Amino acid sequence: MSKIYVNTLAPKSGDEIAISGSVGIRGFVSAPIGSFNSSSIDQTLSIPNNYNCLMYGPITIGSQGTFRIGLDSQVKIKDFDDV
Repeated sequence: MSKIYVNTLAPKSGDEIAISGSVGIRGFVSAPIGSFNSSSIDQTLSIPNNYNCLMYGPITIGSQGTFRIGLDSQVKIKDFDDV
């Protein structure tokens, strides 16, 4: 199990942090390698109320997938070929 510190996220060993289940984040998320999202949704994905979201597509929603968009939220899916 990894410990999460304020302003720091470090693995207990190795170089990977694995998280199962849902992770809630309030604020902005970025990575040094760029922005990314999955090209398929096979679970419930929810955008909270009053959020803006930019995703790269195409995105496939599988038979077990659900994509929920909260009230007053905006989602834009930009075709990756147009980037």
